[in-house]
Amino acid sequence: GEGEGEGEGEGEGVRRKNKKRGEKEKKREREEKGGEEKKREREEKRERDKERYCLNERSCQWLYGWLIVLELPLMPDTSASLSHILRLSVKIRSKLEKESKLIPHLNTIITLIAKFFGQAEPSFS
Repeated sequence: GEGEGEGEGEGEGVRRKNKKRGEKEKKREREEKGGEEKKREREEKRERDKERYCLNERSCQWLYGWLIVLELPLMPDTSASLSHILRLSVKIRSKLEKESKLIPHLNTIITLIAKFFGQAEPSFS
């Protein structure tokens, strides 16, 4: 009788170990899937942000219209906004292909902000 009980006890221990091992594997798989989901969510957010913050021909036209009605002297927050737009425009222009239809629009925005509104930084010269 005792030998049988001990054998069953060992078998039970093996089953518990296998169960724990299986639970650990499932947990790891869930964490990996969670990591993949988070990565996919970050990529989707980046794509939405690109669309949201990207300068295109239409937004350059809108900016041009806004720039021609601005009056000097600039308020500090307007000046800061212009500096930000200038840096963004220069960064976007540097990533475009030479044939891009957006370059002339960006050049106009950059020139107006840098020269007329005096926001040029030494790196733009």
